[in-house]
Amino acid sequence: MEILKKGEIQLSEKERQQQNEKLHNEILTIISTKCVNPKTKKRYPPSMINKALKELKFNSTNAKNAKTKALEAIRLLVEKQIIPITRAQMRVRISIKNKDYTKEKEKIEKLISSKQNEDKVEAETEITCLIEPESYKELNELIKSLKGSVEVLDMAVVEQQGDKLL
Repeated sequence: MEILKKGEIQLSEKERQQQNEKLHNEILTIISTKCVNPKTKKRYPPSMINKALKELKFNSTNAKNAKTKALEAIRLLVEKQIIPITRAQMRVRISIKNKDYTKEKEKIEKLISSKQNEDKVEAETEITCLIEPESYKELNELIKSLKGSVEVLDMAVVEQQGDKLL
């Protein structure tokens, strides 16, 4: 009974290998969707990311889940710069009362990479902008403390064919 309660299923070598391969591919896909070449603003294919991770001797087998391991790999890739890589920016829409915006404008604009659109409708300001993913939590807490809202429009802004931002 104890073995049934606390024991683990024994996997054959092939099953374990398949499981690790699936996890590795999932990690590559996550990195590919969240990162871009800083010059071209285009995504890297998973095969190129795989080569860079192999060069860094990155181990993806002992992962608890793919997302955690992918974020760890992204930090390593950005730090070592084997290929020019950076996190893709996020597109967000901020809604905030005009008086709060003018009062905290400097703090808000420090967290914004580039403003795409700003609309003042009655007593509220709506800003569509690009931010670094690392700034999201701080921006969200600041806007929420001012009783405003932050809506994520795009998790990773990348350029597609024809130099058009999507």
